[in-house]
Amino acid sequence: MKKFSHHFFFITCLFLIILSGTAMATENLYDIAYQTCVYAYPLVLTKATQLSQNMPDNHFGHFRKLPSPSNRDIVRPNRDTMYSIAWLNLNKGPILLTVPETLDRYYLVQIMDMWTDTFAGPSSRTIGPKGGQFLIVGPNWDGQLPETTLPEIIELTNDYRLIKSPTNQVWIMVRIEAGSEAEYPIVQKIQDGYQLEQIGIPKDQSSQTLSSPRKDPRFLKITQAIEKGAATPPQVVEKMDAATFFETFTELMIENPPHIQDWPIVALMSQIGIIPGKVLHFESLDENAQDALNQAVQDALKDIHVQTPIPFQDNWRFLPMFTGSYGANYMFRAAIAFTGLGANLPEDAVYPVTNLDYNSEILDGSKNYVVHFEKDQIPPTYAFWSLTVYDSEIYLIENPIHRYNLTSRQNVMKFNPDGSLDIYLQNSSPGAEFESNWLPIPSDEPFSITLRIYWPKREVLEGIWKLPKVCPR
Repeated sequence: MKKFSHHFFFITCLFLIILSGTAMATENLYDIAYQTCVYAYPLVLTKATQLSQNMPDNHFGHFRKLPSPSNRDIVRPNRDTMYSIAWLNLNKGPILLTVPETLDRYYLVQIMDMWTDTFAGPSSRTIGPKGGQFLIVGPNWDGQLPETTLPEIIELTNDYRLIKSPTNQVWIMVRIEAGSEAEYPIVQKIQDGYQLEQIGIPKDQSSQTLSSPRKDPRFLKITQAIEKGAATPPQVVEKMDAATFFETFTELMIENPPHIQDWPIVALMSQIGIIPGKVLHFESLDENAQDALNQAVQDALKDIHVQTPIPFQDNWRFLPMFTGSYGANYMFRAAIAFTGLGANLPEDAVYPVTNLDYNSEILDGSKNYVVHFEKDQIPPTYAFWSLTVYDSEIYLIENPIHRYNLTSRQNVMKFNPDGSLDIYLQNSSPGAEFESNWLPIPSDEPFSITLRIYWPKREVLEGIWKLPKVCPR
């Protein structure tokens, strides 16, 4: 009887394995292709963004001024911080990042892998105002440094200042609190303090090897699409055929491998010939697979574009958690990449947005509004908060007083006797008494507002804090 039981158990297990294998083998090719496209989208879009910016590897590029209404290159531009951007290539070894002292000025060094996950972030919140140095290494780093490496750099490998990247290519986005135009020289000096150094290569030699990323022949099709017209990176990806999209994706995975939690999707992708570390040749696929990939790209990109990943809360679109680090939530990651590539961790900043008033009606420039904060509704932050108005195309609005936002640190706003705060949204002045709290809006067209909270306190992240009401006046 015991022997029979063993045989029965073995046959049952074998039967289940065969069933499982059959189910996997008959998995719909289209479904796998669709899931793969959603999974791949942020990686392909990030590469298109890098090629669009056309910055040499391992060097910072600085934006020296705040955006104005004449700037139309990005929607919903930020008037609170000045940016510095860098793209790292860790294939040749570790990169030393120097973060300068910023005194009490808010800053964030967001370090992202090519899948758009934020994996490190020296900032006012994490390391304080004194800055420091960090050694960034790739996923295949063997722990060895050149013999000429200075002792103080070697010491970085022994504590939190060693940053291990999941991918060999890295995107760094630095934000520094800007204030007014009068503070430009201060902020620009801080920007100049951000440095990147390839360990083992002298600085003078490093500067001689600058080259355009668009010279990389592997991504010639993307470069040609960018240089042919003024298309944005999302538009470049949207116009890709299936062959370009999936071949680009597999090329990128060679240097930017999947995350460890991605193994289920990696197993699925192998059924349509997509394997990490191996470049796909689309024409080598059979006709059924090609048809599935062609249709999946069209449908997946369309679905990504219409996703609304940020839910409504009190008529504001607000998501206090989950951005910047996505796990296996691939559709959410793709939708965030499309709506705002490079979203940061909510612990560093959150950006509630609305185009609706308290009555759920569209904000209209022909009307007057007041944004009312009760005393206990003033945005809780360890840094500062701001409110910015945008026109119907989500750009800044030209106005006679050249005021595009109000911030808690830069503007002296008058509070009401009970400690509450009113901000007046209207096209003309609300009068001298209220002008310090006035934010001009466009005349006779819809508009929207963004409330940015930098280094928010716990009650914001946990959803305890309540967003203000936007009421017709």
